[in-house]
Amino acid sequence: MHPILNIATRAVRKAGDYIIKNYEFHQNITSIQNKNNNFITKIDHNVEKILIEIIHKSYPYHTIITKKGNKILGKNNDIQWIINPLSDGINFIKRFPHFSISIAVLIKNIITHNKKYTEVAVVYDPISNELFSATRGHGAQLNNYRLRMTEQHILNTSIIALNFPFKNKNFSDLFIKTLNLIIKNCANFRNTGSTSLDLCYVAANRVDAFYGINLNTCDFLCGDLIIREAGGIINNFIINDKSIFLNIFIAGDLHIVKDILNILKKYLHSNKLFI
Repeated sequence: MHPILNIATRAVRKAGDYIIKNYEFHQNITSIQNKNNNFITKIDHNVEKILIEIIHKSYPYHTIITKKGNKILGKNNDIQWIINPLSDGINFIKRFPHFSISIAVLIKNIITHNKKYTEVAVVYDPISNELFSATRGHGAQLNNYRLRMTEQHILNTSIIALNFPFKNKNFSDLFIKTLNLIIKNCANFRNTGSTSLDLCYVAANRVDAFYGINLNTCDFLCGDLIIREAGGIINNFIINDKSIFLNIFIAGDLHIVKDILNILKKYLHSNKLFI
């Protein structure tokens, strides 16, 4: 096992143990809602502390970037740990058992010297005790079993996971317009609330594709590496409608992603929404 993957796995499992211990005790789940509709919990904060402690115990000089974008700078900024202690916080608060802890590790490219790539990704679901992981060039795994995406050629028999923009209502109308085009051509869809798990479910063939906007950085980096190492692709592009910018993400196997892009293409071009 890659040494960084080993530490990332240890960190999310210990954090997961803490979450499970507090999950059933509602009095321990306190939250504050801020202006962006984000729910911040004491558990969220404590999980972040656990992750940072374990990472820095083994790699004291690495940089850590938290969910809020705060940097804990180390002497070695060429390696960055991006952490998301709880996705999705609302599911956790409501005791809907579908959330995860995510870590993505970026390493500076020794050839270009200015671009980092994702070397390791870990997504842990503490409720089901499922650990999704990937190391660049060494495949993706679920609880140490290799993940390999099956080809899904027919969009109208596909189930698509969604990341709906509840946190910013300005995006809703434009997202719904594009979503309507896809819904007419697929079998069904799911909106679970946990983007990181949705992307992992694509890699594990539990859903056939993912469609969402403006993803959390850690969720995207983890999902991107896990899906690619499982044999799928993730594509993104930006559209603009009346100065509202959406970063659209589509994930799945090559056939499904191409079909979704073709469906959107005519609408987006006719309405001059591409930038």
